[in-house]
Amino acid sequence: MRKIQLTLVTFAGVLMIVLLMMANLIELHVGGSSFNSSDDYLTGWTDENGEELSLYHSFDSDTDDLTFIRQIDGKRTGGRELCLVTHNISFTVLLDEKIIYSYIPELGGIYGKCYGEALHVINLPSFSDVRQLKIEASSLRDDGTSGCDEAYLENSKDFLNDVRGKSGIKFGLCVMTFLFGLLLFVVGMVEDKFRGSMIEPVCLGAITMVVSTWIGSQTMVMRILVQNVAMLRVIEYLSLAVLPIPVLLFVAAYTKNRRNKAVIALVFASAVNTLVTLMLVLTGTVDYYDMLIVTHIIIATGVCLIIYIVAVSMKQSKIDRRKSAYLISALTILMISGILDMVMYYVEDTNGTAYLTVIGLIIFASILAVYEYRHIIEIQIRSSKAELMHTLAMKDSLTDTGSRTAFVEHEKQLMERRSGKCVFVHFDVNNLKRVNDVYGHAEGDRHIIGAANVIKSSFGNYGKIYRVGGDEFFAILDNDTCKADYSAGLAEFIRIQQEYNDREDPPVHLSIAYGMAEYDCSEQNPENAERLADSRMYEKKREMKSVAANA
Repeated sequence: MRKIQLTLVTFAGVLMIVLLMMANLIELHVGGSSFNSSDDYLTGWTDENGEELSLYHSFDSDTDDLTFIRQIDGKRTGGRELCLVTHNISFTVLLDEKIIYSYIPELGGIYGKCYGEALHVINLPSFSDVRQLKIEASSLRDDGTSGCDEAYLENSKDFLNDVRGKSGIKFGLCVMTFLFGLLLFVVGMVEDKFRGSMIEPVCLGAITMVVSTWIGSQTMVMRILVQNVAMLRVIEYLSLAVLPIPVLLFVAAYTKNRRNKAVIALVFASAVNTLVTLMLVLTGTVDYYDMLIVTHIIIATGVCLIIYIVAVSMKQSKIDRRKSAYLISALTILMISGILDMVMYYVEDTNGTAYLTVIGLIIFASILAVYEYRHIIEIQIRSSKAELMHTLAMKDSLTDTGSRTAFVEHEKQLMERRSGKCVFVHFDVNNLKRVNDVYGHAEGDRHIIGAANVIKSSFGNYGKIYRVGGDEFFAILDNDTCKADYSAGLAEFIRIQQEYNDREDPPVHLSIAYGMAEYDCSEQNPENAERLADSRMYEKKREMKSVAANA
């Protein structure tokens, strides 16, 4: 039945994932209009001299301003919008010299000199004749990448759905991996507080969050969701700059090389690079992309250092090869994909699309999930065993009272108090040696169990009972009414002991000596009260022997 329930729950979860993916990826075809299709508007433009122009990356290092002109027929617009994805240009759109849209972002400060990519949906006024559409644009960069990445005359809803569809899976992956990393990061921080030395899961969580943030900041879905696209660019560059820090610290901790001077130096260099980049951008001295080469050098150096550290550590058997197979392979795949994307950035000018890193992130997250799943199971098993051992250590197996270990722990808790009072009651079972010698140890055990039951039934309602030796017990009454509780418990103790002897009629009647001492917690030394209770118990034992001898 349990397997059937598990199967049904799994089916429900998988079904939700599949349906969400279908809602995001599968287009709903809608009829009813002759203008449902989109017209490509990247080409078909001219400059003011009639020369053909394309909106796609028309700016070069010598061109700062361009004007794009085309004639449009109002009968063919059909209520569609001009939909653009611009890349680091400020521009104004005019229809017959009348401004209908303007995008001139206020940059500088933390934003730097550029904003990255931005989506625009420009409503065109209704008209039925042919009019001139003009775009006056200024480039914010001089590397030939400024311009429009996409331009369509299209229904805005279809355009946004298409944009979401292209990067929806990447964005969803980034969200899931970020949440997974956040959970790992928080759990690691909590575990480190209580257990200590849990830097590895904290670093892994930070790595996952930083990488997923870096990739997610480049998705078009994020540009739809956020209002400030320039901040996405800031996140993109700074997340890449800080990435070496958690990666290097994780590898150093995992391979037991935390004090490695090269690791410390490179971590420090990454932190300095991040802060210096931010300061130089804030002062307007450079832009983020000007410092990207430094970040790439640090990353490349870090990769070489990691390879060296892992190789040496495995050779010296500092790390478990079986366990390291998960983490090292995950990091290796992520680093290789990142390095290839970095090379492609310079060779093919991919503008940081990080396609290979996305694949690397998928594999990294999958391997990491498997590893953490196994790791959590191992921790739970160890915790369960430790909890069981602790429980066994705190219980006396014969009498089901607290053990001497539990008694000592209770005393430590009392020593931590600064006020209050409690009562120690020391018990000792009389004639146990005689029972063992004459009737055997099995009867002796029954005698001890009977004594424990009498003590628990009387004083157990007012405090905690511990077996501290073969025939010795202690009760600690630490309520505010401990003295009154002792009097009530003693009356019950005498009555229940007599009832036990009458009911069970053991070969040697149960006789238990006792002694009480009050303890003031402000003294912070319960041993004095313990010795006093012990002394009074022996006085009672001598008294009971004297009475028995004269009977």
